[in-house]
Amino acid sequence: MNYGQLKQAIANRLGRTNLTAVIPDFVELGEARLYNGFKDIEVQVDPLRVRSMLARETASLAALPDRFLAVDRLTVPGAPDALTYVTPERFASLAPTSCPRYFTHQDGGIAIEGGAPAAFALSYYRRFPALVADSDTNWLLETAPSVYLYSALIEAYAHLKDDARIPTAARMYAAAANALIAADQAERHSGSTLTIGSAR
Repeated sequence: MNYGQLKQAIANRLGRTNLTAVIPDFVELGEARLYNGFKDIEVQVDPLRVRSMLARETASLAALPDRFLAVDRLTVPGAPDALTYVTPERFASLAPTSCPRYFTHQDGGIAIEGGAPAAFALSYYRRFPALVADSDTNWLLETAPSVYLYSALIEAYAHLKDDARIPTAARMYAAAANALIAADQAERHSGSTLTIGSAR
């Protein structure tokens, strides 16, 4: 499925012809729900963090990478384990050490205990590419279009003040998103070869 097909699917579900201009807003707002998580009285969905969203940075920590969402793992030579995140307040109070243990977000980038290392490896989650042109697509839209569809419909029904339909859309969204997360977790722990593509 591409972006144009997604917008048409949303319009078909709504049965309206006067919402063309705002359907992209529904998609964008629904996408924010994907990345931030969703919880209401009936359903709960964790923030989407699947392997297809993983990317790697080894060049600079001065600024967060493009489409950055969250750190997966940060390692530096000489440290026996991956570094642990701490708040900027706690980071500022750390005593000097010869072996870095902690990192924090600082000045729009990432700061590491003891100063910037000569080498590092940052594995991080990033957003899927934005959908702009009708022909645009990404891994998530191709793999689990229902996640996009139902997250957008929640926003559409809220916009229309159609409160009766919101719970159904929320349940459908939660089922699709949780199934995607569960499948990713199962593959992570199965020892199977990674087959999911990158967040292109």
